[in-house]
Amino acid sequence: MHNITLLDGGMGRQIKQRLTQWDPILWSASGLIYDPQLVCDIHGEFIEAGAQIIKTNNYMVIPYALEKCNRLSEFESLTALSGAIAQQAKKQSGRSSVRVAGSLPPLGTTYRSDLIDSDRSVAVKTYATMMRCLAPDVDLFIAESLSSMVEAESIIVAHAGRDCPLYISFLLDENQPGQLLDGTPLQAMIETLDAHGVSTVLFNCSHPDTISSAIQMIQSPRIALGAYANTFVPMTDTFNHGDSRNQDESVTPALYLTHVKHWVNHGVTLVGGCCGIGPDHIRAIAADLNA
Repeated sequence: MHNITLLDGGMGRQIKQRLTQWDPILWSASGLIYDPQLVCDIHGEFIEAGAQIIKTNNYMVIPYALEKCNRLSEFESLTALSGAIAQQAKKQSGRSSVRVAGSLPPLGTTYRSDLIDSDRSVAVKTYATMMRCLAPDVDLFIAESLSSMVEAESIIVAHAGRDCPLYISFLLDENQPGQLLDGTPLQAMIETLDAHGVSTVLFNCSHPDTISSAIQMIQSPRIALGAYANTFVPMTDTFNHGDSRNQDESVTPALYLTHVKHWVNHGVTLVGGCCGIGPDHIRAIAADLNA
C-alpha cells in the first residue's frame, strides 16, 4: 500500500485501561484532568507505532459533558491543553513530519442525530471557540463521529476564513450502511460537501464490515476518502449512547489489516482506528505500508 496516510487509533479505551481516576461522563477527557502525562504517552505510542496524524484528546471536552460535571468554565483551557499535549508528544517523538489534527466532536449525545438542534447558531459559536483554542497546536481539523449533515454544515460555517484544512468524518447507519444516521444517502452527502469545498471525507467509529460496505457505494472523483473503524459489535437501531457495547474480539490487528487493504483497494487514502483500535493495530498497518 503506497500513498496512504496513517491516522492513530482510539484514545478513550487506552486511557480507560490505565487511568486510576475515570469519570464515565468525561470519558477520555478524564485523562486531561487527572493524568495529562498519560495522554502524552499514549499519543507517543501511536506515533511510535507509525501514525502520521494524531488527533487531539478533546472528544468529550464539550459543554454538554462539562456542565454535568461542574467544569463548564474549563471548556477553553482543557481544549487548549489537548492541543498542547498532542504537540508535546510530537516533539518528544522527534518525528517532525507527524501532523496534529484538532478533533471537532459532536456537541451532544453521540449516535443521536434526532437530538441535534436545527438552530445552528450555538453550535457554530462553540465550534469556532474550539478551533480558536486548538489552532496554535494543530495542522488540520477533523470533525469526527458526526451523525448528521446539520452538524457538518455548522462546522463548515465555523471554519470559514481559516486556512487550516478541514476533514469531516461521519458515523454510518450500521443497519443501512448506504446512509448516515440522519438518513442522508452517502452520495448526496458527498455531493453536498464537494459543493462546500470539503476536500476529505471519512467514516469512523462503525464496524469494519459496515465501512467496507459503505465505501463500495461511493463515487467521489474530487474528494479524498478515509476510514477508521471501531472494534464494537455492530450497533442496533435501539442503541442509546451510554449503553455498554460488546467488543468484537475477532477484530485482531491481522484481521483489521485485511479490512484496511479492502478500503484502500476501493480508493481510501487515509486509514486508522477508532474505539478499541490500539497501537498494535496501527503498527500492523504501518508494517504493511512500509513493506
